Amino acid sequence: MSTRQAARRPSFTALIALAAALLFGGLMLVSALAPNAPAPATDVSGSAFQESAVVRSVTVTLTMDPARAGDSTYRVRLSNADGSVLRDATEVGLALQYLEHASGAPLLKATPSPNGDYTVSANSIAVPGRWQIGVAVQGGAANGVTASFALLVGPRALPAPVTQSPFPYRFEPRNVGLTTVTGLELAIGGVAMILAAVWFVPRKTQRRIGVVLGSAGITVGLVMAANSVLAPLSAFELYRNPTPGDPQSVARGRAVFQSTCVSCHGAAGRGDGPAARDLNPKPADLASGHTLAHSDEDLFHWITNGIDGTAMSAFKGKLSDSERWDAVNYLRTLTLVSQ
Repeated sequence: MSTRQAARRPSFTALIALAAALLFGGLMLVSALAPNAPAPATDVSGSAFQESAVVRSVTVTLTMDPARAGDSTYRVRLSNADGSVLRDATEVGLALQYLEHASGAPLLKATPSPNGDYTVSANSIAVPGRWQIGVAVQGGAANGVTASFALLVGPRALPAPVTQSPFPYRFEPRNVGLTTVTGLELAIGGVAMILAAVWFVPRKTQRRIGVVLGSAGITVGLVMAANSVLAPLSAFELYRNPTPGDPQSVARGRAVFQSTCVSCHGAAGRGDGPAARDLNPKPADLASGHTLAHSDEDLFHWITNGIDGTAMSAFKGKLSDSERWDAVNYLRTLTLVSQ
């Protein structure tokens, strides 16, 4: 190599300064252009949730107590701007939507209470995670008012996942933001530093330093980017129905249902079994179509753990995992026949 060619090589210090300048400039650009990550749902960690929204001069206050999976009481208060309570609504409905899994929205109807609130107690939330509760008012001064509330429902005791995902994270594209782009920029800068050190730095010691620093940049950058867009699967999402709903599974599920469930739910799943007359609340009508609002994992959870406040007992120690999944597949046929 000629002296002139060696003189044209940038020094190691110059390469470091160039990489730092590129990274700093990129961060400034990202700060100006990157979208902000959405605000997370309110984390109530199982305590009572209360939040208000003002719609058309009407304040809608929703209270969920406790904000946990299982039995909860939902209270809706409607009030004017001066704080006076509106009591003349003819119907107040609540729609519960699980945001971490595609499913139908269970619907609740609140009834008036003496203090002016509209209340309903239900066990409509089976699993913890991010939920959205919509409130719709009909009749009275607040007719047509709707409001939506997002909250993070705390867990109750869940059994160990039936099927553990080999990669227990999900990609959240809406969380892509400054941290994501910063991490990717840092990783790219690390790659550039390694290449520059290998190709342009003549001294072996300095070359190694460049490779180590570049590798550190790649590692830190990728971890930053991954942490910003990967969310751990909830306890609910770790459940997966491993049993295809084929005729063989349905036949096995029918046998499980007939030997275990008929006494309460009845032969057709209508909630009219011989033991139902002495139960309060009555067993659910599994063929009415309301199960369409729930996933296989919802149904498996209830069969496994039972439902608090009802005669629905837990079958975790009585039925195997496969028998419970077969029963879920059979329950689907009851709904389809009724529809």
